[in-house]
Amino acid sequence: VGIACTPEEEQLTFDESAFLRLSTDSVLFDTLFTSKQSITKRFRIYNDNEKAVNISSISLEKGSNSPYKVFVNGRADTQFNDVKLLGNDSLLVLVEATIDPMDQNLPFLVTDQLIFNTNDNMQDVDLVAWGQDAVFLNGEVLACNTTWTNDRPYVIFNSVLVDSLCNLTVEAGAQIYSHNGSFIFVEGNINVQGTADEKVLFSNDRFDEGFENAPGQWGGLIFLPGSNSNTIDHAAIRNAEFGIYLGTPDDDDDYDLVLSNSRIENIGGNETFM
Repeated sequence: VGIACTPEEEQLTFDESAFLRLSTDSVLFDTLFTSKQSITKRFRIYNDNEKAVNISSISLEKGSNSPYKVFVNGRADTQFNDVKLLGNDSLLVLVEATIDPMDQNLPFLVTDQLIFNTNDNMQDVDLVAWGQDAVFLNGEVLACNTTWTNDRPYVIFNSVLVDSLCNLTVEAGAQIYSHNGSFIFVEGNINVQGTADEKVLFSNDRFDEGFENAPGQWGGLIFLPGSNSNTIDHAAIRNAEFGIYLGTPDDDDDYDLVLSNSRIENIGGNETFM
């Protein structure tokens, strides 16, 4: 087929002025717990030229060592060669991140660049995330007399249990994040020791936009029959199905739970059963 018979939007141009238009100059991820895959971010690249362009390469600067994964035309890779983009057309690019642990208590910056080469024009999109090492708990019965510190966050999958006759102490400034459907069950007792300056946080494990103040993203603190002498001071309990569920209050003189200086908000069910 001759060029005259080929629609203009399919004819390739090798003009150096044929730039791509990128819908963003950076893809930003909120804080990501290490070893856990992020949500998928999306952006588009546009060819505003009347004719098609050949994108010689779309590549991650760090190649196979990158913590990011890129999808183009439904395929995941670190580099894509000879991607044809028709005139006045666009292409969707997907980006995910999985950050390796760094054995650090504080969050650390993780960056890369996605580089586009079109007719020897080099363009790039910055990929940026904060990684956070954490203590991961998965469906565990906690050891008796466990203490959660404020060194690193705790991330709970498939719930945890404070067993009968056992105690969990949570130090000031500790941060506890629970995955969807996960609960903290207390059959023994829990002592949350927050302060006015260092509150203890119980919240969900998703930080991306739209989930900061969305209720019902994890279960809550559930006090089982027989649990007593619990204290929660200076805590924030957020985005759960139940903020606090106190199972079977009794009529004796021993307190089951003393809750003070704390805030329970964005709860999907009833905030407190007492």
